[in-house]
Amino acid sequence: MITTSPAAKNGTKRVPGEAKPEISLVPYSRESVLQFVRSQGIEKIFIPSPSFVTDGYYDILSICRENRVKLKVLSPESDSLLRNNLINDVAGVTLYSPPRSRFDRAREYVKRFTDIVGSLTFLILFSPVLLGTAVAIYLESGRPFFFKQKRAAIKGGKEFEFLKFRGMGKDAEKNKDSLRDRNESDGALFKMKDDPRLTRVGRFIRKYSIDELPQLFNVLRGEMSLVGPRPLPVEDLSRYQESDKFWEAIKDREKVKPGMTGLWQVSGRSGIGLREMVLLDFYYVENHSILYDLEILTETIPVVLFGRGAY
Repeated sequence: MITTSPAAKNGTKRVPGEAKPEISLVPYSRESVLQFVRSQGIEKIFIPSPSFVTDGYYDILSICRENRVKLKVLSPESDSLLRNNLINDVAGVTLYSPPRSRFDRAREYVKRFTDIVGSLTFLILFSPVLLGTAVAIYLESGRPFFFKQKRAAIKGGKEFEFLKFRGMGKDAEKNKDSLRDRNESDGALFKMKDDPRLTRVGRFIRKYSIDELPQLFNVLRGEMSLVGPRPLPVEDLSRYQESDKFWEAIKDREKVKPGMTGLWQVSGRSGIGLREMVLLDFYYVENHSILYDLEILTETIPVVLFGRGAY
C-alpha cells in the first residue's frame, strides 16, 4: 500500500477542501514500484502484510532509502489489536479507543523534568533570536512585543494565557471577525495564507515558527509541554458548532498538557483541520513517551527550518 502526495512533483501544498491523498495498489516489481515512487512523489510506503517482508523487503527498503521515502510495516498482531479495541463514530469523526492504561505518575515527573531542562536550554540557546525578534517588532510597529491569548485543549477546558511574538498589527483581534469568511481551515482553526493583518516581521517569524518561541515560558511555568496536543483559542472553540457528545468524546486531549509541537506540526500544520488534528492527538495521548517526544522534536526541526505547512 502506497500513499501518494497530492502535491507530487510540483511542490505545491494541499489546501483545505482539496481531496485527501489517494491510496493506490501497485503490482509488485522493483521497477514498477521505483517508477511509481518517482512519478507520484511518494512520501510513505506501508507494507500491509508481514509475509511480504520475506519477499522483496530489501528491494523496497533500498528504494525508500534512495528516494527518502518513509517505510512502515504493519504489525502482525494488528487484527487481534483491532478486535480488542473499540471503534465508533461521533459527529463524523472515527474514534479509536484502545484499552485505557493507568496514567503513570513517574512518567509525568520525568516528562515535567524534561520540559524544565529543555525549555531552559532552548531559552539560553535562542536568547539572541528572542532579543533580535523583540527589537525587530519594536522598530516596525512598537510595543507590545508579545501577543497573549486565552487557549485550551477543548471547549470548556482548562484555560491559560498563551504567549507568542506579535506578528500582526495591534488591532488584529478586532479585525478577525471581518475576515472569517476567508478562513481556509474549519471554524475552530482560523488560518489564512495571505492574512492582511500580518506585518513584514510577522510573515517572516511565522514562516519559521520564531513567533512560537515565547511559549518556552509557558512550558517553564508548567502550563504547556514541549510536545503535546496543540492548544486552541478559547474564542474560536466557542464558535465551533458541535454536539456535547463530540466534546465529551475528545476530552482525552486534556490527559496531557498542550504542546509547543506535536504530531499536528510534523504532519501538515496549517493543512490539517480540527478533526484530523484530534485523531493525531488521540494517538499521541495513548502512545506518548520520552523517546516518542524526542522523535517528534527531531522531526520538528526540518519542518521549522523549511517553513513547511506554515501560514
